[in-house]
Amino acid sequence: MSQHQFPCENCGQTIPITVTMAGSQLVCPHCGHAMSAPKMGVIRSLPLVAAAATARTVGKRQWTAASGLLFSLGFICLVGGLAGGYLSYQKYRVPADQLDKLRESAGGALPDYSSLAAFEESGSKLSVDELWTAWLDALKEDLSEWQPSRVRYLLDQMDEIWVYVVSFLGAAGLGLVLCLASFFLMSRAPVQPR
Repeated sequence: MSQHQFPCENCGQTIPITVTMAGSQLVCPHCGHAMSAPKMGVIRSLPLVAAAATARTVGKRQWTAASGLLFSLGFICLVGGLAGGYLSYQKYRVPADQLDKLRESAGGALPDYSSLAAFEESGSKLSVDELWTAWLDALKEDLSEWQPSRVRYLLDQMDEIWVYVVSFLGAAGLGLVLCLASFFLMSRAPVQPR
């Protein structure tokens, strides 16, 4: 049976009543005021409760299964990405600190002969006698297997670790986007009549 909105004589709040309650005693649930319900014809002219609920504004957002799953996945990516990025950066700092110590011991410049351009640049600063002496010293070395210099090894290690740092921070960024997107997927629930 449909309910109608009957305003309280004392506080003005609406009370849901039906046609079968015509002439009976009512107590307002809001203020406790006792009053008589109007006649059937008057009750039928009152607005319906269901019509009032549809006329109300849209209610609060509620989580759906999709938005909850998206938020959970995003949160895991965000936390995992931040933790992995932090740990990778700490690992990155180890060779960077060793490189800084080598730089300090070398007086600020690091010799790195792994590229031909760097070798030619440093070789061009030597006199002919110094270059001949360096060549003779190099011939005395055991050339069995090529070993990269300590500087080149540290630079390569830093480059490898930096890929992990960027990847983890990218995962954290994706997680943040997923978390924010989950709020847009929330559904709006209708307001229940009072």
